[in-house]
Amino acid sequence: MRTFAHRIPLGGMAASILFGVALVGCGSATGVGRSSATATPTCPATASFKSVSGRITTVGSQSATVSDASGATTEVQFTSTTRVTRILSLSPTALTVGASVVVLTDTNATGAKRISLVPRGATGTPGTPGTGDDAQGQTYSVAITSSTMIEQTAQAKTADLAVGMTVTATGSVTTNGISARTIAIQA
Repeated sequence: MRTFAHRIPLGGMAASILFGVALVGCGSATGVGRSSATATPTCPATASFKSVSGRITTVGSQSATVSDASGATTEVQFTSTTRVTRILSLSPTALTVGASVVVLTDTNATGAKRISLVPRGATGTPGTPGTGDDAQGQTYSVAITSSTMIEQTAQAKTADLAVGMTVTATGSVTTNGISARTIAIQA
């Protein structure tokens, strides 16, 4: 691959104008002909996101407390717009001809570590269990072993949340924990 460069000569006046415009765009310029600038924020702060995974220790109508593996707790607030899903564990018999799947393989791409069934309506070409065609028509074959996790994601509701469930919640950081955009209930 070749890289091409094209130079455009700039005179002293053009360079001064561009420098002045750059200063105004980045902050504020003080006086005509001066080259000092004061940096000012140009973008508002963005909300930071956080995920927490663990067991629910308490649950209410608008929040749940999740305890992670280290014992730290996080309050997870939810609303009617929070997307709640349940990850269901399935047996290999759920893999039928024509099912659309996403497969996570081992490093050699010979064995399936995780197979996720994709909801109906997704595109793909039918294959036989253990083989399949991708969107480009390439056929792949992977081994399904006893350690292969086979799962499907289903819709759930915040009313389904209960003490003892394992969940992963993701959302914006609040002063009390996180305001969840998504909560995934693990099987």
